[in-house]
Amino acid sequence: MEKARDRLVRQPVNTFSNLVFGLVGVVVLMESIQQQIAKRSASDSERLGVAFSCLYAISQIVLGAGSGWFHASLTFGGQWIDNAAMYFTVTAPLLFTLMQLRVHYNHSIPNVAERYVAQWICSNVFLGWMVLVMPATRRWVFVVLILALLLVEMFARRVLPRRSQVAKLSLLGSAIISFAVAFFVWTLDIRRILCWPESIFQGHAVWHFLTGLSAFYIYLYYHPLANNLTLPSRQSKNQSKITRNQF
Repeated sequence: MEKARDRLVRQPVNTFSNLVFGLVGVVVLMESIQQQIAKRSASDSERLGVAFSCLYAISQIVLGAGSGWFHASLTFGGQWIDNAAMYFTVTAPLLFTLMQLRVHYNHSIPNVAERYVAQWICSNVFLGWMVLVMPATRRWVFVVLILALLLVEMFARRVLPRRSQVAKLSLLGSAIISFAVAFFVWTLDIRRILCWPESIFQGHAVWHFLTGLSAFYIYLYYHPLANNLTLPSRQSKNQSKITRNQF
């Protein structure tokens, strides 16, 4: 672990390495804005995709700022935002996929984008509360959320139309590998096996870079899914019913 300095930024390497999350967030947000400008109107499923992209971008920006604050100050407040933003990042694609599954089985659900955002906010308020009252569970909760995301996504690839053809499993695999290597380096650092407290090389900074890379791979995986390539809208479903009724 990096040695804490008696200065404004107590762990400079671990602090500024968090810029990678902000970079990912800005790239995702700019891509989302560009897609919105290119579209004159959007269906329910398209609006859901835009909501996911925006929440994912916000998650990365908040994660970078929160983790940076924690390593700069080494305070509980910074640690709380750091952990909460990690939950933001995982719940955004998890709830996005769950909402897509709901629409797949029930096309009459109204305001899917608004419902998705509301569920994301409520879920993270609860998870943030858990970090406050049971801080010892924060890492286990994160692990459970990641496992839930993978299980839900594997199920969605089996039942949602064209999902397995549009979303490249190799990107999800790259995200998992990047995260696994990051976790391994983080473990070596926190156990002081691979640790130079006063060096510019910090295992925790490597963790930041690799998890930032993993977050970007996750967005690349979900990018075509957020652009209405697999999820039929309610409008197209209703049009299909009208066409059948004409015969």
